[in-house]
Amino acid sequence: MCHGDCVCVCVCVCVCDVVHGVMEAKKCFIKQSRDLLVMSCEKRNLDKRFIAYRSVRHSSCPINPAMPRATIYSSGWGLELCDINGRIGTRVYYLMQFDPGIKLPSVILNFVCRHQPLCITYLKDYLMQQ
Repeated sequence: MCHGDCVCVCVCVCVCDVVHGVMEAKKCFIKQSRDLLVMSCEKRNLDKRFIAYRSVRHSSCPINPAMPRATIYSSGWGLELCDINGRIGTRVYYLMQFDPGIKLPSVILNFVCRHQPLCITYLKDYLMQQ
């Protein structure tokens, strides 16, 4: 979640953007804020949508020594309409590989790894409220 405004740094092509955001970590094990600079790319057709993210460097957003920069090596969502026993549903693919910018104790890392797939459930709950 970005704190304040996320700013589109540049538009690379019609479906890719470079975005800089600052993550507030008040409700997390990691109490220090950090920033991210990622390229997001999206591809969609009638029944499929893919969104991918990867950290990048950009001259307009140098690393701030006072704030660690997290790195997303690869992250993405795939959403695909599908027929499940005559009902329309959505198949969801999710991938996340990142470095939070600090060393984490194994207990916290294991907790995060076990709970990270719940973001798919959170997406479902969010969409059901819409």
